[in-house]
Amino acid sequence: MINEKSIRDAYARIRTIDQTIPDDVLDFMKDASINQLKIKPSISGLYYRYKSASNDTIRDVLKTVKVVRKQNKGVDTIFGYYPLTDKVIEKISKKPRELSLTFNATETSDECITGLRHKKTITFLVKSTSRFFLKPDIGEVIDQIETEDLFDADLKAICLNDGYETLDETEGEHFLMTAMLLH
Repeated sequence: MINEKSIRDAYARIRTIDQTIPDDVLDFMKDASINQLKIKPSISGLYYRYKSASNDTIRDVLKTVKVVRKQNKGVDTIFGYYPLTDKVIEKISKKPRELSLTFNATETSDECITGLRHKKTITFLVKSTSRFFLKPDIGEVIDQIETEDLFDADLKAICLNDGYETLDETEGEHFLMTAMLLH
């Protein structure tokens, strides 16, 4: 998988192989490659991948990857990642594209999952049927996760971030949101 470390390692290897490339040129190429990893996905790419994951793929992912919320459950609790309850995941599995993670599927367990660490933040497209309610479903998130990340054995959880951005010229019905992939 291509990540910042693999790019840095590759450029270090290039440096050891070819000493004739000026340092500033090699550094520029390395920095440009790293910056390319951080570019927001294109809107057309988000639309292209929208509804690309089948319901069976979504169900397979939900068997091994937790959907979590970062929250504080109250007095004497840990501010951390709490998974959706098994009952909620069962409901989502029946109709993965019909239950909103912000309205219908929000109940979390009382057990905090510790040791999770951020791997990547992804942007995903939400098409709402109402201008007044933003209702992302897990399918909209999974659609935008790259295959190598989706089936990475180290992927433990997906956490929706708060906030959204309304897309212009969609009459308030299409939004961008982000989610964290956690290891």
